[in-house]
Amino acid sequence: MPFKRVLQEHRSAYWVVVLGGFLAAVALIFFQNEAFYRDFLTYLRIEPSPPAASRPARLTIDFGGGRKRAFEGQIEEGMTILAALRRSGEAGEFAVLTDARGEITAVAGIRSSAAKRWRIYRNGAAVTDLAGHVELQPGDRIEMRYE
Repeated sequence: MPFKRVLQEHRSAYWVVVLGGFLAAVALIFFQNEAFYRDFLTYLRIEPSPPAASRPARLTIDFGGGRKRAFEGQIEEGMTILAALRRSGEAGEFAVLTDARGEITAVAGIRSSAAKRWRIYRNGAAVTDLAGHVELQPGDRIEMRYE
C-alpha cells in the first residue's frame, strides 16, 4: 500500500499524531527551560549590594607631613561636610573653627594662612562650595587637606 494512500485514509489520525508530537515538544522545551533557569539561579548567587543607607561615609584629614586621621560612620539625612567634620572633632577631641561665612579656618589648632589653607575633596573632586552647604551621600569619601 503506497504511503500516499495510507495518508488519505487516515488523515485525521495523522493530524492527531502530528499535533500530539508538537504539543509534547513544546511542553518538553518549556519544562527544560524552567529547570535550566532554576539551576542558573542557584549557580549565580549574586550577593545584593547593601542598601545605600548602610554604606558609611569616610572623612580623612590630611594635616601634611604624613600626619593623617580618618573617621568613618553612618550619615544622617541632610548631614553636611561641616557637620561630619564637627562630629569627627567631637570623637577625635579636636576643634573645628569657621569664619562668619562658614569657611573652615582651623582644624585641630592648624589655622589657614595666606600660604596654606584647608581644601576639601569629595570622592576625589575638589569641593568649591562651603562645607556647610554640601550634603553628604552614603558612601562618600571626604578628604580635608592642608595645602
